[in-house]
Amino acid sequence: MGPPAICGRSYVHSPPDISLRVKDGEILCHRMILFRWSPLFEMHLSYKGTWGVDMPQDLALDFKENASYDIMEAIVNFCYCGDLHVSEFPRDKVLEIRRLADYLCIDLIVHTCTGYLLKEDYSVCLESFLEDCSAGGSNNRK
Repeated sequence: MGPPAICGRSYVHSPPDISLRVKDGEILCHRMILFRWSPLFEMHLSYKGTWGVDMPQDLALDFKENASYDIMEAIVNFCYCGDLHVSEFPRDKVLEIRRLADYLCIDLIVHTCTGYLLKEDYSVCLESFLEDCSAGGSNNRK
């Protein structure tokens, strides 16, 4: 599968040099972009890292147990664009994005998802409270 369009553009300057294998496909991208955002990628993808001197030019990292295509694509898109629209995802997907970002040590995504989830939880609690109050709920004190 060819590289996806990232930030509304396809790759034009250099071919991808890494493949991220996920549950339902693979995402081709550039290792320099990934390790700019993630200390985990930096550790594994730099020549000083775990894979060292013998690291192949075209590398595949296996995330089949940890991520689906849409979750990894959202994170890769963030790495290229610096933007993540969590409100476009259902709550369960935001939780998955946050979990994978935490695993990858991408703090900005973790904080973005956490803030969004807290705001959503607060909104749901407030709506429930207001509905209960307006309906003359049984929790009213006398």
